[in-house]
Amino acid sequence: MPNNWENIPVYDLADYINGASFKKNEYADDGLPIIKIAELKNGITDSTQHCNVKKDEKYYIDNRDILFSWSGNCSRIHFLFTKISEATV
Repeated sequence: MPNNWENIPVYDLADYINGASFKKNEYADDGLPIIKIAELKNGITDSTQHCNVKKDEKYYIDNRDILFSWSGNCSRIHFLFTKISEATV
């Protein structure tokens, strides 16, 4: 590590938020795409589920957010480099 870098815990660098939970009746054919482990691997596809129920704003993905899975394969990490065209949960 370079001498001019500071060694700090990763937990001090960002806010960590677990994803929203969804009830069966909140899934819809339209609305906002729901990002799950499959979307981290494949992106938003025709099989991506959607939600048309308002969720707390903290669950909405914003530009430059880093998304990763708390379970499963740790190599599934996604960084939003480009502007997203719609709100996503």
